[in-house]
Amino acid sequence: MMRKLSWMLLASLVHAEDETLLVIGNAKELKGVTAKKIVWEKDGAKMVLIPANPSITESKSNAFFMDAHEVAVGQFKKFLQSSGYKPHASIDWKKMYMFSSSDNHPMIYVTWHDATAYTKWTGKRLPSEKEWEFAARGGLNAKLYPWRNSENLASDYANYRGTCGKTNRINKPHQ
Repeated sequence: MMRKLSWMLLASLVHAEDETLLVIGNAKELKGVTAKKIVWEKDGAKMVLIPANPSITESKSNAFFMDAHEVAVGQFKKFLQSSGYKPHASIDWKKMYMFSSSDNHPMIYVTWHDATAYTKWTGKRLPSEKEWEFAARGGLNAKLYPWRNSENLASDYANYRGTCGKTNRINKPHQ
């Protein structure tokens, strides 16, 4: 059985942007995976390994995988269509597309309940507050930002300067 699973995992590779990434279908398949980047089968999300950190003790293993990017509008629409889930509050799609102008932009106007339902559908979970903070800081606990403490550099890495009233396309350099 283990040999069959290994072959299935080896066969489940996807080519994405000059990288060959392992496709994972569920959390059990992560056991023994040494890759630092994977693709989650259910929603097609690219995920990155966040290395172990002694200050995070909420799970058996301190290392964890996290989506590399926000959930895209298209991913959330696929979830709604295939699961039949009804959002906690009705989504005004016209208003949403004013700020996130395509299916390749981040999904906005979702509640914690909606986000939890999405992660349950994918077979993942939301990160804990400690996990999110550690990942967002790039593992640098003593600094405000992974790119040093300079707010002048923030617009190259974060969605705030020059993007007022809209979102940036996922996985594209900021303008």
